[in-house]
Amino acid sequence: MTLGESPPKLSSPSAFAGVTLDIRSPSLGFPASTRDCNRPRQLGPVPPPSTSGAFSASSNASWATRQGGVPFKALPKGCTLGKMVGEGAANAVFEFCLPDGSFLTHDGIRLLIRLAKEFVEDDRPKFDYIEQAQYYHIIDIINAHLRRIDHTRKGKFRGTFVGQSDWGFLVEDMRPDSTDHLIVEFKPKWLSQSPSAPKDATRCRQCAKELWGYVMEADVDRPIPTMSKPCPLALGRAEGNHVRAESAHRLLPLLGELGNSEHLHAELNVLRDQQAFTQLRDAQEKLDRVGPLGAASNDQGFALAMTLRDCTCFAQVTRRATNGRCTVGPLKIKFGDFDMKSSEHRLSYWRSTEQNLIDGGFYTADWLLCEGSFYRPPTSCVLELSQPKRQVPEVIHVRAAARNVTPCTLGSKPIGRRLPDRLKSSQSD
Repeated sequence: MTLGESPPKLSSPSAFAGVTLDIRSPSLGFPASTRDCNRPRQLGPVPPPSTSGAFSASSNASWATRQGGVPFKALPKGCTLGKMVGEGAANAVFEFCLPDGSFLTHDGIRLLIRLAKEFVEDDRPKFDYIEQAQYYHIIDIINAHLRRIDHTRKGKFRGTFVGQSDWGFLVEDMRPDSTDHLIVEFKPKWLSQSPSAPKDATRCRQCAKELWGYVMEADVDRPIPTMSKPCPLALGRAEGNHVRAESAHRLLPLLGELGNSEHLHAELNVLRDQQAFTQLRDAQEKLDRVGPLGAASNDQGFALAMTLRDCTCFAQVTRRATNGRCTVGPLKIKFGDFDMKSSEHRLSYWRSTEQNLIDGGFYTADWLLCEGSFYRPPTSCVLELSQPKRQVPEVIHVRAAARNVTPCTLGSKPIGRRLPDRLKSSQSD
């Protein structure tokens, strides 16, 4: 299969995990008719890859065919690689174009292709994938593209490439088509408290982890937790409090730059209150009742709960009211990145993360002590509103906490010299 490259057409990344893509041997024929390519059949529900609907790079039928009673799709000869539209630690998402220059679509929905990255040396796999050992031209084209743009990628992703595999996923392209819409992309994370967290915790699992990262990692550009991600406990709930109100605005970090739009604020409030978060929370709680410290390595329910805790929410919101009316219609919301976690390879990491948060006081601390000065933890968690004040405040001694971090689990970066200045700037009046 020969893939050319076309100039980048679109920008901001996001996608919704969907149908399986078969990218096997290019030696077989491909359909040349774009008329056939643009007539996909309706795909049914998507089961695991062994029985799922798939795009096949080895089929000599049309864009939509059936093989063994299972719907397949074929990438036509002459498809071109457009660009990489997004990447994470384990996957990268790419844009492909049909021979006539149009995008891959199904029922009017534009599609992207999501492929797993190869594992870096000495890094255990984070997910359970079908093992494959064949090498195909399409992967070589993609990796050559990644090498050319490597200098433009985030530092933590440079030098990572797509692994040789038979399978990828088709994902819905959620990028907005006009400047009137914005894409909101975030991970809901732990929508309820960790079952193995301290009973007197004043922070939820995710807010405690955000505080750990802000204090313990040396990244001076890391945003203040209260200005970046929403408290997960505020999502999909009806309780009224200022943390819940702030969390809606924290869904979109650029909100301040976009101006004080009443309509945009209303849309973010609707997104925050979506019942989908309630359903996701219920599933997380049902699958995990013991937390990382009590889970067994063969507990598939816990592995699935951790999978649900790392999915991504994508939502399209409108920047301004239509025809001067500030009415908020139904939002387009999708969830993706449901890569099945591997307890066998990740449980020790999850346990050490939890233990470090507990031992370091990040769940429970009332104050931070850094270079002789006390600072309020820069978090805004729903639990901070409900827990009574302790008679004897709990204090995190930052330097001591850095020495006590478990090596090679949460990291052992030195505390940044600018941390006191960052903590000062995070304090509200």
